[in-house]
Amino acid sequence: MSMAKLSVAALLASAFLPSLAHAEITYFSSAQALVQSASEGCLTEDCVKQPQYYEQNFDPAGGQVSASRTYTYDVGTATANATADLSTGTMKAYADVEATQALGSSTLSAQARVDIGDSFRAVSGNSPFTWTSEDEASFTFDVSGVVDFLGASSNSAIALTILAPGTLDAYARWVGGDNSAYYEWYPTEIADFTYQLGPGTTNYPWVDATATSYPTSFTASFNPGGDFDWVMTLNLDPYLGYPAGAGAHGLDDFSHTVLASYQGPQGATTLSASGLFPGTVALDAAPGGVPEPASWTLMLLGFGGLGAMLRRARRDDGDPAAATPVRAA
Repeated sequence: MSMAKLSVAALLASAFLPSLAHAEITYFSSAQALVQSASEGCLTEDCVKQPQYYEQNFDPAGGQVSASRTYTYDVGTATANATADLSTGTMKAYADVEATQALGSSTLSAQARVDIGDSFRAVSGNSPFTWTSEDEASFTFDVSGVVDFLGASSNSAIALTILAPGTLDAYARWVGGDNSAYYEWYPTEIADFTYQLGPGTTNYPWVDATATSYPTSFTASFNPGGDFDWVMTLNLDPYLGYPAGAGAHGLDDFSHTVLASYQGPQGATTLSASGLFPGTVALDAAPGGVPEPASWTLMLLGFGGLGAMLRRARRDDGDPAAATPVRAA
C-alpha cells in the first residue's frame, strides 16, 4: 500500500489539537476543500495554508459541515466543494479543474474530501449481542455522480475503514493533522474497503470495485466480532499536468449525492455514540446504555487536514506521512 507522495508536515497540528484534547471524539463530520497550481509556486506548506486555497470545517457533534474553495490561476481554474452530514449519512463533493492554456511544467488540481465517523454497538434486548462467525454487518453506498475527463487523472474514491472500539478519537485527530495519532488507530483496523469512482481514475490492484457509470451502489460486508468504530470518506482529486493543453479538464461531481446506510446483524439493535446515523439508537437512550462523553458545540476551523489533503499517494505501511487522502486518508 505505497505510492509516491508530496511531503507536507501536519499543518498547524499544535494549534488544532489543544482544542480537541479536552474531550474524546466518538463521532464527527469533516469537510475539506483545497485548490493548487504550480503556476504560482504554491506547493509549500506556508503557501497552501492560506485561506484562499484551503478550508476545513470539523464538527465533533456530527452536524452538517461544508467547505468550498475556487481559484483562477494563469493556467486555468480549480474548484472544490464538500459537504458532510452524519445525521443523514450523506456525503457530497465536487471537484473541477479546467485549463485555459497549455500547462507546460505547471499543474492544476482540486481536492474535495468528506469524512464522517461514529461508534456502533449491537445489542439483543438488554444484553450485548453475541457475534458468531455467521453474522454479518454491512454498509451500502448509493452513488449518483457525473465524471467528465479530458487529459486529466484522478484517484477519486469512496473508502470505509472499520476500527476497534475506542479508536475513533485517534482517527479524528489524524484527520485534523496529528500524524502521530496514526500509530493509535492503524494497528486496530479490522477491515477496509476502497471503491474507485471512474472513469478517469488511476486503477490500482487493491480496490474492491470501480464504478464506470452512475447511478450505482457498493456494499461492504464485514464481521467485526463485537463493538466497532468506523469512518467513511469521499475524496475527489482531479489533476492536470504535462502535457495537458488548453481545454483539458477533469470533473468529479458527486454533489447529488453519496448516501450511506447500515444493516446490522439479524436479531440485533444497533446503538450509536451519536444517536444520529439513520437506523441507530443513541447509546444513552437504550436500556442499560453507557452515557456518551459530553458533546461539543464548537465548530473547528483549521488547516490540520492539509497533510492528508495534499497526499496524492497511497501510504507506506507504518508511515503516516505517506497516507493517501482517500484512505482517510
